[in-house]
Amino acid sequence: MKKSQVSPAEIIRGLEKIVGRENVASSTVDLLAYTRDAGPMEGVLPLAVVKVGDYSECSRVLRLANELGFKVYVRGGGTSMNPARLWLVYLLYLLSSVVVFSWYDSTFIAAVHRISKDSAGNIVFTYDGAPIYPFTVAAAVLGVSATTYYIWRMVRGIRGILLGLLVGRAATLAVFEMYEFTFTGLGTIFYGWPSWGENYFAHMDWFLLKVSYIGTLTPWVKRKNLISAYVALLIAMLVFLAWVITGYRLPDSGDFVAYYLNSATRLLFALIPVVLVKK
Repeated sequence: MKKSQVSPAEIIRGLEKIVGRENVASSTVDLLAYTRDAGPMEGVLPLAVVKVGDYSECSRVLRLANELGFKVYVRGGGTSMNPARLWLVYLLYLLSSVVVFSWYDSTFIAAVHRISKDSAGNIVFTYDGAPIYPFTVAAAVLGVSATTYYIWRMVRGIRGILLGLLVGRAATLAVFEMYEFTFTGLGTIFYGWPSWGENYFAHMDWFLLKVSYIGTLTPWVKRKNLISAYVALLIAMLVFLAWVITGYRLPDSGDFVAYYLNSATRLLFALIPVVLVKK
């Protein structure tokens, strides 16, 4: 087929086969929004707007463009900002997490060499008299290391390792904050624990700030992985429900079911960042 013989309808059909009909906008009403950004210049009406889900779809769209002879223009966020400036803002946001979550680092360093046992005989690390269970450390290591690995695969080199570690740490600890909020919240709702109000409602602004660092995953999230992340969260909540039904006892109670349900919920929450960036 000669490139001059290709009709707009054929191009749109080809694009829909690659990314799905729901990810191709071709109506005038939809396209008008893409004729300009936040800057003063006004552009022309495009033939279609395509939202790709991953590198593979992007490659196939470009291959189709080469075969059929149509032009492709990449659109960013529509802010008329230099991408380098956006990355600078992102990096500053990412680096701020080092300070925000510094308590976790100091706690880990202080506790990791203080090995003892709780009242039920379970091995624990201790910090300021409070037990830290091995499954909590394992969940944190899993979340950070696996997230680091997948981001390194996208970026490569030393830069990929450093970015991966910063993002993995920030996102995993943000998810840990969500976990603690859920854990204490269920204890308050079903068993009258006072810790929810004392630890969160009195410091909600600080809690929301820490949870917001889940946003460090944004440039790396794979759209196709969103459902998998929702499934992981749903499974974690079902395990929480089983824990509540069986008494919601803590590991130091000696109840092995409580111990394993606690560890399972921790690990499932830690997997959420990993699932979101997995290739």
